[in-house]
Amino acid sequence: QLSRVGSPEADMSRRASIQDYFFWQAAQYAPIFLPQFLFPPIEELIERNPIYAHQITWTLGFQPKEFWSLEKWWTPVTHMLLHVTWEHLFSNVTTELIQVTNLKDQIGFPGLYVIFFGGGIYATLVDHFPDGKFRLFSWRGEPYSSSYADWGLSLPKTFTDNLPGIPIITENVLPFVNRMMTGIQSVLDRLKLPQVVIGSSTGGFALLGAGALHDLEMIFLDVLGNTCSTGTFLRLIWLNNISAQVAINYSAVAAGQLQGVFYSGHLNGFVFGAGIYAIVRAGQYARATYKDFFEGVADEA
Repeated sequence: QLSRVGSPEADMSRRASIQDYFFWQAAQYAPIFLPQFLFPPIEELIERNPIYAHQITWTLGFQPKEFWSLEKWWTPVTHMLLHVTWEHLFSNVTTELIQVTNLKDQIGFPGLYVIFFGGGIYATLVDHFPDGKFRLFSWRGEPYSSSYADWGLSLPKTFTDNLPGIPIITENVLPFVNRMMTGIQSVLDRLKLPQVVIGSSTGGFALLGAGALHDLEMIFLDVLGNTCSTGTFLRLIWLNNISAQVAINYSAVAAGQLQGVFYSGHLNGFVFGAGIYAIVRAGQYARATYKDFFEGVADEA
């Protein structure tokens, strides 16, 4: 017997379906976001128990010498669980949430896990390889840009003058970023540890790289199909924001500002995410093309 629309049975079934949907969505988001909330920020841990904060950072943070000697082989993953301040945590999580939501229907959650965790691992290892031969971005030559704001983050004149959106980022966002970075560096100094990498921003930038290619793909398809809309315009705005973030990180690396923020790791993560997205989408397009071809041959036969 079929339940009538609007009947108690139909309402209960609909509510159960909605609950199942949101539960399943939450379960798929959880591997990326839930582990990042397992530990309070290091700044808070220091106030509660400095010894414990030191132990957690020493055990889970990535330290090149400790890793390459195989003493702490797990740290390319576990360093992504730690953050220095609440601002550090929520700035990373917000970016990651936007990109995961943007990409999940296109490449699925398994692909997102590969991009996020793979990007974090790749960016951390390639930038700290013992002889540096696999490093894509590093400080080469003398700094060529003037310092900006109190913390010293700077932008070359070429980016400031020519890239749309950079002046707005410089005037409104960069001072906040500088204050946050100053706080992060202050906490790391209090730990008195050797070189240590913590935070999920490398994975976040991998998602940004994939998201940038995804937005370019969608804009291209909108233009090709003459279906441009408000969504197309919003994607252009978001792409401009991503380009500004990449420019800021590249500028910092070029200027030799390598302390406090893992700028080169961000760029390596971005390249990794864009590369994985391109490979996945190329495979999807190839599979769809071959499927259409063989279905056409079968129809003719």
